[in-house]
Amino acid sequence: MHSACPDLGVFGTTPIVAGGIPLDISNNLPFDKIAKFFTHVCHSLIIEFIPKTDSQVQVLLASREDIFTDYTKEQFEVSFSKYFSIENSTDIQNSERTLYLMQKKK
Repeated sequence: MHSACPDLGVFGTTPIVAGGIPLDISNNLPFDKIAKFFTHVCHSLIIEFIPKTDSQVQVLLASREDIFTDYTKEQFEVSFSKYFSIENSTDIQNSERTLYLMQKKK
């Protein structure tokens, strides 16, 4: 059992929730690297795609050049689909965000 999360058990069997500040923009990480990282820590993944038009992303982009040409919902799905099967996706009401349920591919 991982001490970082003793009540939830092993990370490999626990859904990981990611979202909020987009990791690729805030840390200059492409979707593919983020998806590959999650394959090492979980089997199930609940993750939110936040589009560039979102106010939180706009705050991040206000202080830097927008070099993120591949930051699209389509590229997000392509990158994560290499490692995970998309079991379900739901558009979040009153926003342009999308929540995904994914399972690691065998």
